[in-house]
Amino acid sequence: MARKICVEYDENIIAAIRKIKQPILGKDGHKFYIREKGRKQTGLEHIADKKHRLKVRDIESIENILKSPVSVRIDPYSRNYKNYYGLRKGDEKKSLLKIITWPDEHDEVFERIITIYPVKNIK
Repeated sequence: MARKICVEYDENIIAAIRKIKQPILGKDGHKFYIREKGRKQTGLEHIADKKHRLKVRDIESIENILKSPVSVRIDPYSRNYKNYYGLRKGDEKKSLLKIITWPDEHDEVFERIITIYPVKNIK
């Protein structure tokens, strides 16, 4: 029998993501879309998972981070992903927001946003 996972979503985060006009235009003319489906949940639900500890102001700063990131790196765990880092606003000014994207192999300027969460340093 399959194990059922109970995941809590933040409805305020989902509402903030839905307000974002897609595609999100980023650095060097790249176009970013939030992925439609994941394995067991949608892309919106995955980002809005309460374990990610996101706030609405983090979602509102996604566009600015993708336009002028502090750092862009290839993911150390999977060469297929790119990591965009940007500073968080508000009380957490010392921490960073990490946006993981999956570049399309057929189109260089098209990327899907996989997940977003806060981190302490750049890897």
